Amino acid sequence: REQLTPRAPGDTLRIRQADGQLPGISRLRDFNGFGGFTQEGGYTVLPAANGGTTAPWSYMVCNEHFGTLLCEQGILYSHAGNARLRRITAQHQDGVQIVPAEEYFVEENGALASFTKAGALGENYRATYEMGTALYEHAARGLQLSLQCAADEKECAGVRLLSIKNTLDTARTIRIYAVARFAMGEDGRGTALEASGDQLIVRGGGMPFCALYCMPGAQAYTVSESAYAQRRFARALKQEAGNIGVLQGEIRLLPGETKEVTVLLGCGGEKDLPRVKLMA
Repeated sequence: REQLTPRAPGDTLRIRQADGQLPGISRLRDFNGFGGFTQEGGYTVLPAANGGTTAPWSYMVCNEHFGTLLCEQGILYSHAGNARLRRITAQHQDGVQIVPAEEYFVEENGALASFTKAGALGENYRATYEMGTALYEHAARGLQLSLQCAADEKECAGVRLLSIKNTLDTARTIRIYAVARFAMGEDGRGTALEASGDQLIVRGGGMPFCALYCMPGAQAYTVSESAYAQRRFARALKQEAGNIGVLQGEIRLLPGETKEVTVLLGCGGEKDLPRVKLMA
């Protein structure tokens, strides 16, 4: 791996590795060994720099109804209203070890690549925090992957925009996985998932509403904790009992082509879900 530092303000900074190259960014201001401020006023973290950050570099994207806590390695958990009593996805009680509640992967010929550092094998990766959004970028296996996370301005929902670019000179079929570990309420008791078409509906935890997780055109199903830990969710559309929901989609990419996929995590009453789903 080679880190190229710009020689002058405004020069392009790139991270290079055998797996590919991320798009260039302008020189970071006040770089502290782990990251620095962007020219636009955001902050970019380079988790591989100097062996990684000493603790999770947290950030919140939210509106008054919905929020998601993130860090430089991925998405930690989401909530609707009260961040303790009204959790939607599971919060791992560890201040050092990162166990994300949501992960996003691509698969080609049985090989997985993650959009975020928590699941990434390579170091060609960065995270950028801007006002109201977080952007994760990872170059791996001839693909440029980006995941942008934001909360809707009004609805009780968060949007995850996945972008996949084929940097090779051959056409490819790429499978996409959106995976979320659900635990409704304060302790997750009674959480139950219902898969239907391209969506998962989640109930329980004594919550006065249900959660919706969807990817247009995908196939939704659930897997067990052990299957998820072994990444066996990527092998077949097999329904297993568990609180981990999977949305599986597929795209075809021509050489140099980029495609975007939207994943929605929202909540509301049963009658509100069709309206919330329209955001995807």
